[in-house]
Amino acid sequence: MAGESTPHSQLTRGTLPMLAAACGITVGNVYVCQPLLDQMAVSLRVPEQTAGLVAVGAQVGYALGILFVLPLADVIASRRLVRTLLVLTSLFLLAAAFSSRTSLLAAASVALTASTVVPQI
Repeated sequence: MAGESTPHSQLTRGTLPMLAAACGITVGNVYVCQPLLDQMAVSLRVPEQTAGLVAVGAQVGYALGILFVLPLADVIASRRLVRTLLVLTSLFLLAAAFSSRTSLLAAASVALTASTVVPQI
């Protein structure tokens, strides 16, 4: 009946804060690299313009995620998709953390931000 909720559709006490944190962390992945570009350039021993490719990659990846990943929410169960995206986000964050070259970091940034469309789902 309309208006009735099943036990699976109710929010538990910790669900909402957990979802809010997950959304905040995933969205932060798109922008957190921008204030760190100078430090990235020094650490990777590249010009600042080259380090800027990481931020460009983040924006491109996010656009790709909205264009190609977000529509999957219409055909894949939301819970399954969100879980998968959060696992992928974690793996891509690890890849970014261990990147020793700008090209690897930029590629990880594209992949990472493509999977950060959890809040939109």
